[in-house]
Amino acid sequence: MEASATTIFNNLALANVASILAALVPVQKGNVISWVLQDALALGVLAVNPAPKDITSVSQLEKLNLDLQNRWVFKNAYDLPNVGNRTDWYTDTVFAGQQFVGTNPTTIKAAPQELVAEFVGEAKKQNLQDVVDYLGSLTLDSLYVQDYRDFRDAVGVASDADLKDGDGDGARFQCAAVVLFNLSADGVLHPLAIVIDYKQSVANSVTIFNKRLRASDSAASEATDWPWRYAKLCAQTSDWARHEIEVHLTDTHLVEEVTIVAALRAFADTHPVYTLLSPHWLRTLSLNASARNTLVPQIIMRIVGFTEDQSYKFINYSFNNFDWEGSYPPNDLKRRGFPTDQAELDGPKYHNYAFARDILPMWNAIKSFVHEMLAISYTSDSDVASDADIQTWCDEIRGDDAGKLKSFPAKIETLAALEDAISFCIHIATNQHTAVNYLQQYYMTFVPNKPAALCVPLPKTLAELQQYKEINIVNSYPVNRPAEWLLSSHVPWLLSFRVEDKNSLSKYAQSLFQVNAGKKSPKPAEVATATAAKNFYDSLVAFTDKMLQVSKSLDDQTIPYTVLHPAANAVSILI
Repeated sequence: MEASATTIFNNLALANVASILAALVPVQKGNVISWVLQDALALGVLAVNPAPKDITSVSQLEKLNLDLQNRWVFKNAYDLPNVGNRTDWYTDTVFAGQQFVGTNPTTIKAAPQELVAEFVGEAKKQNLQDVVDYLGSLTLDSLYVQDYRDFRDAVGVASDADLKDGDGDGARFQCAAVVLFNLSADGVLHPLAIVIDYKQSVANSVTIFNKRLRASDSAASEATDWPWRYAKLCAQTSDWARHEIEVHLTDTHLVEEVTIVAALRAFADTHPVYTLLSPHWLRTLSLNASARNTLVPQIIMRIVGFTEDQSYKFINYSFNNFDWEGSYPPNDLKRRGFPTDQAELDGPKYHNYAFARDILPMWNAIKSFVHEMLAISYTSDSDVASDADIQTWCDEIRGDDAGKLKSFPAKIETLAALEDAISFCIHIATNQHTAVNYLQQYYMTFVPNKPAALCVPLPKTLAELQQYKEINIVNSYPVNRPAEWLLSSHVPWLLSFRVEDKNSLSKYAQSLFQVNAGKKSPKPAEVATATAAKNFYDSLVAFTDKMLQVSKSLDDQTIPYTVLHPAANAVSILI
């Protein structure tokens, strides 16, 4: 049954976003009348959702954020605290922390040796011998990157082209940043250097090195180091695009949709694969239809720094490069240069990477559950190999006239392979989407932390960047662009409403047990299902304790990292 937008979304949040969209509808670049109309429509929205205007300092934006939270009525997106409540939100510590526990903790990876060499070469060119020496003292396994170098390939422009959605005063700008981090033996992640927009090479790009080479260096001047703060802003803007277009939209919503539609075509509703997967499809297809009709064309395209054509190319690029088996959590951690041994992840070096520490036990819990459930219907690999419907599922997912997800296995002929594929479908719908979706309100409602685009062109030289002051930061934000600001601040709120208890992963396990255990004369399959459900529920209870321990062990205790709490972990991609 198709779910309506009012069923999927919180009605208050939906009404707010709809009113903001109404202010955007008339906009046609270069049309003076359209801008006047936008301003008129925005007046009603701004009456209860004030956006910044005539701002000249970051502190004014911080104050506005607090004022909106402290008002008695019409809090809306500001009902809950956000990262802007932190007096240190702009610091290296908070910036680095978001790579491990923010909205996108899934793409940080080991630094390639050749890229490190480029940074060393650039430090030599800038006559920064202290940087050269320090980089030389670090082992390669302590260096990590957030790497957005592929953006120009993704959107189909030349390797030295500017990334922007157009020309004129209303243009928005994107960048392909690269951030080099050091992860110390005691687990402190610290940014060392940032390429604000990678064009062909580090040497050919504007690259800045952190004056605070070590996390222990004095932070006294961090607040007023505007060139470095601007570089971090570029990195956060790049990550907004990576997160929203690829990690969130494509790698969860769209990839999961392919497996759902293929399953609906391949399996009868009594098939064991169908019965295992279908509880994790709640609202997803209806939600994705809303994304196609509204979220992407009416919101993402209106605030990101790519043209509409480039944005769709980015989606296609991300989908075509999705690595199904490589994205299984143990494989994903390994390919990104992190351990897959839980004890090592829980050790000193990786103790702040809460996402990784949580995702492995959740993956194992799902795999154990799937293993028990499959054992009810399949006793051997030959049972799987002889199931024609499974092959149809693979063909539907991979087919040129069907799902086109080429990295999905061409054949599934063993229990282990089927277990992995089903577990990953459930993982995407639950753990993966929950981790990258439900923290958006906290980290993104406060637009200065992570804007969707920059509102003025990027500096062309390091000398230009080094002259940057506070006003250059402020002008990069969508101040005096009320609709863009409000969409940027309110959509994260719309997408972050807590999962209803009845739609949580723990409630699913509990309900599955109760339905099958409560029958007067249960069949053997029902007994086995009840046992599997109980074991799954027990594993979720055990994980809850583990998750809380992980959260309490983090160096930064400002907010707990409990996004994967089974009582708040959605059973499906339902928002």
